[in-house]
Amino acid sequence: MDIAISMRKDYGIVTNMHLTCTNIEAEKVTAALEQAKEAGIRNIVALRGDAPEGQDKWETTSGGFGCAADLVGYIRKNFGQEFCISVAGYPEGHPDKIKEVVGGKAALSESELTRYSTQTNEDGSETVYVCSDADFAQEMQYLKAKVDAGADFVITQMFFDVEVCLLEFGMLWLAMLSISVCYLEKHRCYSSRFITSIRCHRCTGSS
Repeated sequence: MDIAISMRKDYGIVTNMHLTCTNIEAEKVTAALEQAKEAGIRNIVALRGDAPEGQDKWETTSGGFGCAADLVGYIRKNFGQEFCISVAGYPEGHPDKIKEVVGGKAALSESELTRYSTQTNEDGSETVYVCSDADFAQEMQYLKAKVDAGADFVITQMFFDVEVCLLEFGMLWLAMLSISVCYLEKHRCYSSRFITSIRCHRCTGSS
């Protein structure tokens, strides 16, 4: 919070403040958003977040939020259109859903072949990983749920094949979404919007 406020007030930089569900209750989220609003911060990246250091599995905090969609909905319910909200998208599937494939590439479907990854082992053999079609379909439904909850645009995880990203957001289009996408590929930033530009009127950082 202090860094975001300093960037906004001291340097005039439009910040995109990250807000996660990890170890935070709803009351603290409200307080953080009130502070952001007062500082002129209008862009929020709403994330579930990772498990705390030393904890293997992410767990919901008592009085907090179970996922990013809940956080987005809470912000919209309590702050209306005050903030421009972005959420995370995963063109190759969420890391929690990318699993080892028994049977290797031969066991992959046509669509899974567009997003799999491999790891070369010490003995020279390859281990194949992928987010399965079933899990990927659930990922798309959850991304849609985040948008339906009030997200303005999607920021993707880094990836190296633009066709994978285009496939993912083609699926979003089929789900009848109208959403901005900011995606990262090979250290270049692109923007794509099914309607107009990536910035909504709240993304300017103005009060």
